[in-house]
Amino acid sequence: MEMNYLPLPQTREDITVLLLEYQRAWRLRAVESIELSSELWAEHKREIHVNPLYSVARKPHGRRNHVPDLRRLMDRIPKDEKERVDLILPITALPRVPILDMHITVAGEEVYRLPLWEGALLHSRYLMNLAEKAGLDAISPEVSMLLAAQFYYPSYGYELKLAEYEKMTRYPNSWWRRVKFLCRKVDPMQEYLNSQLSFTPSDATYGDWKKIQEDISGIVKGYEPEDYKSPTEKPLIALPQFAKEFTRRRREILTEEVATAALNQLRSRLQAAQNREDPVQAKYAERFLRTYAGFGLRWNVFARCNVPSDKPFVITVNEKRPITFTRKRSKKPNRNPNAHLFVGKTAWKLVTFRDAETNHVSIRVSDTAVRLAHWVGNKQVLADKCMPTQKMPDEEEKTSELYVRHDSFEDRDERLWVKCHLRLSRLSSWMLTFTIGITLTGLGLLWWRGIGEYHSSGTGKGLTAKDAAVILVPVAFAAATLLARESSTLGMRLRRVRQTMLLLSLFSLLGSAFILYFLHHVKGGQ
Repeated sequence: MEMNYLPLPQTREDITVLLLEYQRAWRLRAVESIELSSELWAEHKREIHVNPLYSVARKPHGRRNHVPDLRRLMDRIPKDEKERVDLILPITALPRVPILDMHITVAGEEVYRLPLWEGALLHSRYLMNLAEKAGLDAISPEVSMLLAAQFYYPSYGYELKLAEYEKMTRYPNSWWRRVKFLCRKVDPMQEYLNSQLSFTPSDATYGDWKKIQEDISGIVKGYEPEDYKSPTEKPLIALPQFAKEFTRRRREILTEEVATAALNQLRSRLQAAQNREDPVQAKYAERFLRTYAGFGLRWNVFARCNVPSDKPFVITVNEKRPITFTRKRSKKPNRNPNAHLFVGKTAWKLVTFRDAETNHVSIRVSDTAVRLAHWVGNKQVLADKCMPTQKMPDEEEKTSELYVRHDSFEDRDERLWVKCHLRLSRLSSWMLTFTIGITLTGLGLLWWRGIGEYHSSGTGKGLTAKDAAVILVPVAFAAATLLARESSTLGMRLRRVRQTMLLLSLFSLLGSAFILYFLHHVKGGQ
């Protein structure tokens, strides 16, 4: 049965794919501002300055920023009386993390992003276009459907199954869980597929699928950091969504043979892209592989917009993204919680940095009691492969309040990881350390004078109440520091360790005073 796989208007689809491929031709400038406002979330504001689309379309062949076929396709789109055209624009790339409070404005009007599935279809169409230019064999409708299922990112069920598996094997709550693990080796991926698919794959079929996944995973790891939930690195995660879409469009149930054939075709296209020898085809093959690998970790936002055809306009995107604290960026991320996740001071922010002719990024902290720490020669900016970037930007500025980077070099890194090492302001840090020192000194004096004088005086007299009161004066400073209200949860995080130390020393001081008084080492009177 013939399948009309992409239901969106064909001409607008083609324009969207072209604009996605030649982003730097129509985007003059991208300015991203990141504000670390709390312990959990960072506020992102991104402005994209767009050249007049008809000016871009009319650029002759051979000129810089020429987009092939854009003029022919744009002439097919009708314009209204205000010379505006209705298009589906690629807005920006976002990591596959929870996004809150997203607002998109195009040419002064608020718009809404396309549903994730329609965006996945456009991603699949874009990848098919790159495969065609790389000289690869045509991608079948089944493989296109599998690609769309991967880009749709249906991994939540797999994460739940993986969490259940880890709880059973690593943190057993009773003896029978240990026995179950020892008697039957559990594969969370197989358990996930058995529970989600309409059929139970045979052991032989599942073994073939695992081999295909290992081959694809090896290719993807050469372009992107390893991620246990990346659907392009682990295509088996997307099989349940593939089965649902196959049934909806073909009116038949997905079988083992069809799934195996689609996975085999996907592997063969990826392997063929690695072996391109023609320089032009090799360039597109490299982009095909990099794009496929990247879509497992991030996705492009698309929006249907009514934009001026002959005037420049601005795209604005505001959203909140979670902050992840980790000591260093690794190609093998650890899923299990560690101490740095709770008390660490180093956050990493992912920045798209080559989707316009020039890119600007600035990172700042909203809490005045928190500063950005920088060191000369420190590996603060990493490329997308978690390796130090080798390219010198046009401009870079580092202060305790702001990090700024600007670059227009054509061969710059596509994405950057910026290290944000956070510290308390020097005054707040010194005050906390000083208060802890005074409290510990008072604790030492209390025991030294209370116990020492009690035994050395020979009269059984220890400290007087006035002496103890003088030593206990630091309690007021410690209590005031503990009760001081923080202006943000980010400042609370940075003070957490030292406030815990201060709290322990404060209660130790008060407890010692009560113990000495109970033992008559602190006397009333003079």
